[in-house]
Amino acid sequence: MELRHLRYFVGVANTLNFRAAAEILHVSAPALSRQIKDLEEEMGLRLFDRDTTKVRLTNAGLVFVDEARALLARASRAQEKAKDTVRGESCQLRVGYNSGLLAEYMPECLMTYAAKYPKVHLELVDLNSADQIAAVKKGDINLAFVAPQKGWEMPPGLEGVHIFSAKMQAVAGRGHRLASGTVVSIADLASERMLAISGPRWHIHQHHIRRIFKAHGLSPPEIVEVERLDALLAMVAGREGVTMLIWRRCMAYPNEIVISPLKETGRDLYLNIRAVWSKSADSVVLHGFIALLRKIARRGLADSAEPN
Repeated sequence: MELRHLRYFVGVANTLNFRAAAEILHVSAPALSRQIKDLEEEMGLRLFDRDTTKVRLTNAGLVFVDEARALLARASRAQEKAKDTVRGESCQLRVGYNSGLLAEYMPECLMTYAAKYPKVHLELVDLNSADQIAAVKKGDINLAFVAPQKGWEMPPGLEGVHIFSAKMQAVAGRGHRLASGTVVSIADLASERMLAISGPRWHIHQHHIRRIFKAHGLSPPEIVEVERLDALLAMVAGREGVTMLIWRRCMAYPNEIVISPLKETGRDLYLNIRAVWSKSADSVVLHGFIALLRKIARRGLADSAEPN
C-alpha cells in the first residue's frame, strides 16, 4: 500500500464520484478505478459499493477513511517538518555548554538565534570539553565547544572551526587594591589569594592560571579551589580573593566586581574557543548557529581571529 492509494481512496470517499475525484486528483477515471480496485484486492475487502447511479462507502470503507485521512495528514506534517529543517526553521539543536567559557557570549547568541529561527528548540547541555566531544561522537549533542591546549588534535570523524579568542582578565572585588587601576600585571596577581573553580568540569581554569604564571617566570600563588562559578564570583565580590577569567564584564555582580585587562601580552594569555561537530552533520540550523556565534564574536565581545 502506497500513499497514492490512500490519496485516491480519500479523494473518491470525499466526492463519492469517480469522475469528479479523477478531475481533482488529475488522473483519468479508468486509472483511478484501477487504483481503487488494486487497493481493495491488497486489503482483501471491499471499500465501496457502486452501481450505475451512485457510489457508497462500505462499513469497512467508513472505518478505513478516517484512518486514511489521519495517515495522509501525518505524512503531510512530516513532509513540512522536513522542509522546515532544510530551510532551518524547525528542529531541535542540542549544544554543549561550559559557562566559564561562554557565559558572556551565549546569552546574546541565544536571543539573536531565537529571533531568526523561532521554531528551533535549542537546548544547552552543561558538560566539560572532553565530555562534549564524547557526546558529539555518540550523537547526544550536535555541537561542542572546546578550548584546545597545546598538542590537542581534532578527533577522527569530527570537524571544527575557530569561533573566537579571548584574553584572560584580572577579576577583583570593588575596593580591592587591584580594582583601582586601569590594568593589572601578572606580578601583582602573584601575591594575591587566587581563586579557581574545581571539579572535572573546570580543570581547564586552574590549569590555565598555573600555565600563565609559569610562562611569565612566576611561581603560582596560593590557589583556592571553589566548587561552583557562582560561589567563586561571590567570594571575589566579598574580597576573599581574586581570579582570572576571559570575560570582559561580570553579569552576576556588575557593581561589586571589577574586571581589568592584563598588562602583559602573548599567546599564553588567550583561550582559543573552537566549535566542533560531526563531519556527517548536514544541518542548516547547526551551521546557522555557528555562523551567528562567530558574527557576535566579531562585533566586539571577543577577538574573532586567533592571536599571533
